[in-house]
Amino acid sequence: MLRVEHRLPVLYPNNSAPAPSICEFRTLATLNAPSHEAVLASYARLGIISKSRHCPQSKPVVWIGTTKADLTSFPEDVKDAIGYALYIAQGGGKHADAKPLRGFSGAGILEIVEDHAGDTYRAVYTVRLAGRIYVLHVFQKKSKTGIETPKPEIELIKSRLKRAEEEHARWLEGQKE
Repeated sequence: MLRVEHRLPVLYPNNSAPAPSICEFRTLATLNAPSHEAVLASYARLGIISKSRHCPQSKPVVWIGTTKADLTSFPEDVKDAIGYALYIAQGGGKHADAKPLRGFSGAGILEIVEDHAGDTYRAVYTVRLAGRIYVLHVFQKKSKTGIETPKPEIELIKSRLKRAEEEHARWLEGQKE
């Protein structure tokens, strides 16, 4: 199952931070949200978001397999950290904690490792397929010995990477039409 999704950030009242730009909200808006452009326009009129700040085009996130459902089962702090890393990737950046996954050539397959309450959680995604971010696997590391990613997890990542490459080729073909 493939899911393409953008996320809206939570707005906090009385936040002293500068208002996010309309571009940031547009790129994070849920694809199937009814009339999100009208909501964004009203947010801009009310001063909740700014129309003036420039931001780069955001890439959609594509969830391969059960990655989205798996991520939702993680603790909130872990979801926030992984979500923020994906948000940065959507804008073309790289989170400071995102590291290339060993065993894959180049830096196009990245891993975020997040510790929480004595447990380790990982998210693996790729940025090497232009125009989209593909989340390949999210999991809680069970092994208590070593930091190496277990072989079954690597095999699953490889199979999902192949699936992402196939989906990406179909998407590119659709863009030509």
